[in-house]
Amino acid sequence: MDDGTLLVIAGMAMLGFFGFLVFMNQRNSTAIPSSDYLSLEKDASGNIIKINGYPIGAEVILDASRRRN
Repeated sequence: MDDGTLLVIAGMAMLGFFGFLVFMNQRNSTAIPSSDYLSLEKDASGNIIKINGYPIGAEVILDASRRRN
């Protein structure tokens, strides 16, 4: 094979490898949480007050910062 053919084959292999990496990354992405994993509690006016049993507001932020340290 000449050099041009080898370059084309190597380029396609690299593109395929990077495409596979992007596919695997997208497959494990949690950018859009499914309703199966997310439970929302709302008050009478329809405001979300709890997510997965945790209250919304300063309590959540303080709890998260305590766990991080």
